[in-house]
Amino acid sequence: MKALTSTFLALCLASPGLWAKKTQSERTEALTPAEQAKTFKLPEGYVIELVASEKDGVINPIDLAFDDRGRLWTQTARMYPLDPVQDIQWNELLKLMKDKEAQQRNPNFKRVLDLYQGETRGEDGILILSGLYGDGEAKVSIFADGLTIPQSILPYRSGAFVAQGSELFFLDDRDGDGVADHREPILTGFGFTDSHTMVHTLVRGPGNWVHFSQGALNMGEVTAVKSGAKADFDYSKIGRFSIDGEKLEVVSSGLNNIWGFWMRPNGQWWGSEANDQGWSVTPLEPGSSFKGIGNQTIRPYQPLFPKLHPFRVGGSGISGLAFCDDLKGGFPTEWKDVAFLANPITNAINAVRIVRKPDGSISAEHLPDFLRCEDDWFRPVNIEFGPDGCLYIADWYNKIVSHNEVPRSDPSRDKKHGRIWRIRHTGTEPSTVPDLTQADAGPLVQSLSSPNAWEKRAAMNQIIERGMQDLARPLKALAADRAAHPHSRIHALWSLEGLGHFDLMLMARLLLSDEDNVRREAVRATARLAPSLEILNPALAAMIEDPNPMVRSATLRAIAERG
Repeated sequence: MKALTSTFLALCLASPGLWAKKTQSERTEALTPAEQAKTFKLPEGYVIELVASEKDGVINPIDLAFDDRGRLWTQTARMYPLDPVQDIQWNELLKLMKDKEAQQRNPNFKRVLDLYQGETRGEDGILILSGLYGDGEAKVSIFADGLTIPQSILPYRSGAFVAQGSELFFLDDRDGDGVADHREPILTGFGFTDSHTMVHTLVRGPGNWVHFSQGALNMGEVTAVKSGAKADFDYSKIGRFSIDGEKLEVVSSGLNNIWGFWMRPNGQWWGSEANDQGWSVTPLEPGSSFKGIGNQTIRPYQPLFPKLHPFRVGGSGISGLAFCDDLKGGFPTEWKDVAFLANPITNAINAVRIVRKPDGSISAEHLPDFLRCEDDWFRPVNIEFGPDGCLYIADWYNKIVSHNEVPRSDPSRDKKHGRIWRIRHTGTEPSTVPDLTQADAGPLVQSLSSPNAWEKRAAMNQIIERGMQDLARPLKALAADRAAHPHSRIHALWSLEGLGHFDLMLMARLLLSDEDNVRREAVRATARLAPSLEILNPALAAMIEDPNPMVRSATLRAIAERG
């Protein structure tokens, strides 16, 4: 049975016509955005609006990222796919992934590596969309060009971290003219035999870490350029690097391709497994391991995380994940704890209600699709809720969306179109989106209590990036305030952690909080900041017996990491 399953998988991945009806359209001409807009099906009370398209320079967008000014960053991917060896059979691809000498002998690897490392100029770029929230059209500017399939962007200070093939680097705008003028390498050495599973999905986490995902079909020894720290990134992994570029870690292993990855305001990490094999959306806490190509675990004795649910949402390329975590405004409360999943195979946005209960158990319910599109060129590859409470969609808009099922060299792969859409609830009141890069200290602390998830996150970023140590007192007051919402308390704690501020009495109080997410984040922050865990031994001993297994796990991990 195992041999038959492997053979079937190999056939599926290597046979161009086997999945043709699912992965490519029979239509040969693109619809205009106005024509496409008429093909969307949404629940009553929701409208979809075009934000930008190919006429604005949006070509094959992959990523969506909002900065602390409320601007939307995206990119082009004209050069996709860029596999060094095209139309390779499955077994040969697996051999090539592991054979570094064969890669070095192949001149195509050198050609592609030169593009990723910037030695050769590419055809792609990074775009910034501003003016999104008024009545006028969005303004699109080019932040960087000459790139090669920059798959993920994380705005930071005056620039952005960029994941591109074998490299992860920082592009900076040092002269303030809105265009990148300096490139600093951060990580190098990611595998790039398969361009649809390269490093991507940059997410900023607490403790001044940046998390990222790598798909299943690449292998490489990755090096932090500044410090020389190394880690193997073979098959599907979640990793992280310190925002100063010094540290590098593998934090979870498995699943096959995690193209949807996010941290909610309560500190819980979630991800989606592309192939829809029982983990349409799943917890992805640091230290966890899942089944997948390679079946590797973080620790040799570790069990693999079980499947979460028996249902399938459909398709084999779930590509984006978003939660509506605004406490007010945006989508109505009926969408609380609903994971929205971008599904480019079925031309839909799926919906799964997923709840992690206080005892650690998880319930999952497959809801009707939130959005369906009758235009089978609609390819939602990423989604994100914006500062205005609307859901933004990166639409690859392509006749072909698959990588393995259709030859890489197929001439009908579209490289001329791309759209960004916005779904708005008609009952949402228009709101002003603040530019938090210009906010003073007092308003930044107030923004940590905003009902808007983006505003809390952006305020925290600014407090940390500006090194606002003078805010320690109000931040501690908010973190300790039992009347405040747990999301606000957690963001205050993260702000203190980012500033490197440790307060023994505050941590002792948070470790005994009634809120399990607050307790877990207090354990994690304490492990990073406390000069010695001995000063908290009684509280930590209580955490080992905590009724919530997430808190118990975080406590044991903290103790192990600190010896």
